[in-house]
Amino acid sequence: MYSPEKAEAAAGALMREKQKAFEARIARPTHASDSVQVRGPRVLMGLSALMMAVIGLAATFAPGELLAAVGADVGAWSKLLVQLAGALYLGFGMVNWMARGSLIGGIYGRPVATGNLVHFVVMAFALSRAALVEPAPALVVAAVVYGAFALWFAFVAFTSPLPKQAR
Repeated sequence: MYSPEKAEAAAGALMREKQKAFEARIARPTHASDSVQVRGPRVLMGLSALMMAVIGLAATFAPGELLAAVGADVGAWSKLLVQLAGALYLGFGMVNWMARGSLIGGIYGRPVATGNLVHFVVMAFALSRAALVEPAPALVVAAVVYGAFALWFAFVAFTSPLPKQAR
């Protein structure tokens, strides 16, 4: 038989059960972005985004000045190629900035991680080769920075971002 007291007690018990379940979910991270493992890739994505955005903005809006600073020909075609590279850097930086909160690593965010890995590996090799031919300090520093990003993206791309118990 229906009684308001029994219905109220049952509703109260159900609410307490739901509250306990909610508190248990808050106590332990349920989303990958709440865990410690994601902070490394988030920092990596943010740093690479900022670096690419700075390079992209400089190359897009000051191609002649960049070419003159490295002692290259400041012709129309050279400026155009530097501006095109700047647009690519700016776009890639925006992708990284937008993806910095996403789960990156293993099978998660593989296109972003792989694109960054290829970019940084190829640039690290190109800058290293140029630094061997002409050992300018700026080339050596750039090669080391790109190499560090390449190693970091390799680690992120080939390891799982999830804790072992979640796999």
